[in-house]
Amino acid sequence: MVDRRTGVPATPPNTNPELFQFLDATRRLLLKLAQDVVRIDEEDDTAMRFIEEQLAVFSSGNVSSGVFTPTLRNGVFQKLVNAGAHRLTPLRESGMVVIRYLNGAAAGAVTTSDFDKVTGSAFTTTSGHAFICRITVIESWSWLEVQAMQ
Repeated sequence: MVDRRTGVPATPPNTNPELFQFLDATRRLLLKLAQDVVRIDEEDDTAMRFIEEQLAVFSSGNVSSGVFTPTLRNGVFQKLVNAGAHRLTPLRESGMVVIRYLNGAAAGAVTTSDFDKVTGSAFTTTSGHAFICRITVIESWSWLEVQAMQ
């Protein structure tokens, strides 16, 4: 039942009025919080942008020499073109990245000796060959999984 003058629910019979007022105030607070959450969600898409950025594929471009060390700052999914002999090293931080390696016309050997464990396919230097690499680092332990896609 609602009081016609105030619009506030009337205290049900056999109910402690203070407890009822507390519960009613809590209900109103929760409704207000729910409205605020919906408003913030509609106005601020920071969380959604963060998720989209993490799922976007970051391009490291052509790697033709030296050392390539991926970083989590570039997101979980990355890609690069093997354009020459180089060394692939583990992340410097704990985490996991997935990299699409695509051999370019001048693809070179990829050295992976810096990893604690390397499993899966061997890299080739055949132009057009592709590989999916998952690099996992937990504290100081590193693991590279290579899967040929041809």
